[in-house]
Amino acid sequence: RAVLEERIKQAIHGNDEAGRAWVEEECPIQLLPPPAADVALDLAMANALRRHLPYRVFACATWELLYGTAHHGISLSTFFNRTGWRAPTLVVVKDTNYQVFGAFCSAPWE
Repeated sequence: RAVLEERIKQAIHGNDEAGRAWVEEECPIQLLPPPAADVALDLAMANALRRHLPYRVFACATWELLYGTAHHGISLSTFFNRTGWRAPTLVVVKDTNYQVFGAFCSAPWE
């Protein structure tokens, strides 16, 4: 366990492509709850996005769905209640033309 933590720290704090590849292999992303077929972010997209996130987020292997319209309804106040105190967050949106876009937010929502 200590070796794993040290390797993750090295990948996070340095520009270490080999370390990133190792983290991806040893700490695969887990989406909670597992995504439904119509969700905007699937496992393949999460893995593709992971490499572009800051190192401290990159090493996080468990991504939790905080708000989804299928689960929580369409309400901005519900979105803020569920995400407002959490950081960092990744917002992923699928529009009516099935185009997917989003944003990475390093600070809590206010």
